[in-house]
Amino acid sequence: MYYVISDTHFGHEKMYIDNGRSPGFENTIIHNTQNTVGEGDVLIHLGDVTFYNEAFWTRQFCECHKAKNWLVKGNHDGKSDNWYLDHGFDFVARRFQTKMFGKKLLFTHIPEEGLTDVTNIHGHLHNDEHRAGQYQLNENNVLVQIESTLGPVSLQKLLGM
Repeated sequence: MYYVISDTHFGHEKMYIDNGRSPGFENTIIHNTQNTVGEGDVLIHLGDVTFYNEAFWTRQFCECHKAKNWLVKGNHDGKSDNWYLDHGFDFVARRFQTKMFGKKLLFTHIPEEGLTDVTNIHGHLHNDEHRAGQYQLNENNVLVQIESTLGPVSLQKLLGM
C-alpha cells in the first residue's frame, strides 16, 4: 500500500497556535503512523517534516514504522538530500511523477496550477483557510490535509478509489 502525509511540522508550536493542533500533536501523528503503515508499505511525506529539533523528530518519525520513507521536500526542509537519507528517508526529491492506478500522478509540496493531464498530490495549504486564494486550483489538485487526519492517508482513498 501507498500512504501519504504532509506538513507534520514536528517541533513547531505555531501549529497549535495558528492551525488548531493540540500541544503534543507530534506524538499523535507518530502514534497514528505506527498504527496505519506497515512493512512492505511506502509512506510518501510531501514535505515540511520538522521545524525545530530536526534530527530528533526526523528519526522519531522515520523509525516509528517499517514502511519505506519517501520525501518530497517542502519549503521548510532545508537540509541536504543526503542529510534526509542519513536520517531515515529512503528516497528524496523536490517532486516526482509516476503512473499508478491508471492515473498520471505528480507529487509536490506546493500545489501546481493549471494541470489538465496529471493529478497533483500536494500539501502546503494545511486546510481550506490557510493561504486561501493564493493558488488557482482545479479538480486535478488533491490536498493532503493533515489537520483533519493527524496521520497518513492511503493514496487510494485520496484518489477516491
